[in-house]
Amino acid sequence: MAGKANRYPGVYRNCGCRDSATGKKYGAACPKRENPRHGSWLWRADIGPGIDPKSGVWRDRRQASGTAATAKEAAAGRAEALLDVRDGVRPEDAGMRVADGFKIVMDAKRLKGLAESTLHGYQDHIDLYLVPHLGHIALRDLRASHLEGMYNAILAGNKAKIAAGRRTVSQATLHSIHRTARALLSVLRKRRLIKFNPASDVELAMPPTPEVLAWSGAQLGRFLDYCESQNDPLSVAFAVMACLGLRRGELVGLRWEYIDLADGTVTIPSQQGATIVTVGGKARRSKPKTRQSARTGVLDKETVEALRRWHVRQSTQKLTMGPGWTETPLVFTQADGAAWHPNLMSSRFTTLSRHAGLPRIPLKNLRHSSANIGLESGETLKEVSERLDHSNINITAMTYTKVTVAKAAEVAERRAAAVPRTVRAHQGAHQPGVGVPQQQPPTQRRRSWGWT
Repeated sequence: MAGKANRYPGVYRNCGCRDSATGKKYGAACPKRENPRHGSWLWRADIGPGIDPKSGVWRDRRQASGTAATAKEAAAGRAEALLDVRDGVRPEDAGMRVADGFKIVMDAKRLKGLAESTLHGYQDHIDLYLVPHLGHIALRDLRASHLEGMYNAILAGNKAKIAAGRRTVSQATLHSIHRTARALLSVLRKRRLIKFNPASDVELAMPPTPEVLAWSGAQLGRFLDYCESQNDPLSVAFAVMACLGLRRGELVGLRWEYIDLADGTVTIPSQQGATIVTVGGKARRSKPKTRQSARTGVLDKETVEALRRWHVRQSTQKLTMGPGWTETPLVFTQADGAAWHPNLMSSRFTTLSRHAGLPRIPLKNLRHSSANIGLESGETLKEVSERLDHSNINITAMTYTKVTVAKAAEVAERRAAAVPRTVRAHQGAHQPGVGVPQQQPPTQRRRSWGWT
């Protein structure tokens, strides 16, 4: 029974006194309860998985218990039992190395059906950093200090890379490696191959938040006009991406069956092969980034007409190429019908934007530009979030609510108009003594504030 004087978690008081009239136990109402040594104190502790000392059988859950004369002694006994708990690791797994554990996790991740690009990123971090530095360590011995030593060694290696003219490991990349380590070790902890996740105890310096570079509406219009003036085969593709805020993989993998030109809608399904991404530099068909990626967007009339013209142009190219045409269901194809490699499309975008005299941004930031322009045109955060397929509206709010100079100027004028003034600056300079107090000479101002 829990006593009123119990100040220790996991400690309970047991009293066997009974009411002489009813024969029932008093419990917490026992008249002798004020005596701290009356009855006995019990403690219990959950000591996790391990070998049962009595039966010698592995138990996924074990409890230890004991008795004491006082609550304080019971709490001390419980604390000692928790300190004596051994690793909850099965005997057959006790000698497993970090490299073996990561292999088990990657097999589980593949079975889970993660995107191929995500799996490739995990494997890159394992092969380049985690296994070379940590692979030889026994899993049960892995600690936060090992991870910290690895990160220090990686940063120390940047000096040699700079001397050799090679790309260094940035603080952002270090955080990415750490996220991979923490995710992999979390799976090992859930499988009880380690008792705790040592990556949770590592603290890294936060990398600077990169500024999201995006074009204004005027800059985007200038870019699309330039592409159309050059009769570039990707001019319509960039217009569709800017209108709907598509990801690069969704744009490259867009099929005619996803488009209804009659009502101007574009549907992005969540099925396998709906997008084309790069994995290790090679183009791969993949499923969309998130399970909620299935969505429908609506194109403006001008972009719909541009798509109609592109459909005719693509059909003409097919007739011209004859047997040399590569048949695909894709909307945006090269002159021979072959699919665009995502990196080649990005390279073409960079070249066109440079020739148009515009600030350099990567192709993915055309999606960011679409979000900013949408917000400035009156779209709500929820509408932009759904159009761009963000998993959480907070992502949209944190990424795209930076006010542009044009918007800030507009707001400043509205704010100024809300302040009634009898004399405005545009009506001429203020005359001395008319509505404006005269400033004192510098010496007089200093005296008035007590300055010397």
